[in-house]
Amino acid sequence: MQANASGNTVTITWDAVPGADKYNVYFNNDNITTTEGQTRHVHTGVASGSHKYYITAIDLDKTPGKRYSVKSAKASVTISGGALKPEGFTG
Repeated sequence: MQANASGNTVTITWDAVPGADKYNVYFNNDNITTTEGQTRHVHTGVASGSHKYYITAIDLDKTPGKRYSVKSAKASVTISGGALKPEGFTG
């Protein structure tokens, strides 16, 4: 997982997970979006400060109506004066 910024916009990208149908994107522990087949999200209007992002991959094919988290990745960033400073990531 990678996070890059231009001003107060953060672009998050990650590797595809085989079998994943959707990805949940979290910002400071809040689910901000669910993507379908996309491995990229652009988060606009991010305030200055330290923030954490993570994603979970969802495979909907195992059991109809149930969601399974199959993999997650994390990144921490600090935005200061509109510039991104990666603090490290795992995933």
